Amino acid sequence: ISNNIDKTAQLWNLETNQPIGTPLHHESRLHSAYFSVDGKLLFTSCNDRHIYTWDLSTIIKEAK
Repeated sequence: ISNNIDKTAQLWNLETNQPIGTPLHHESRLHSAYFSVDGKLLFTSCNDRHIYTWDLSTIIKEAK
């Protein structure tokens, strides 16, 4: 995962170096990102103190 100053996070396929899906938009600049222990969820936090939860299977399914 990478983040950008445009308030987005992007998942990447490490084998192809291609993005997975569209950027994940946030209300303010990203502070951190963590994967759940089971690898099914992504949590991102922003400077506005909000935490976002992303379902990775949905992101991957929508990317196909």
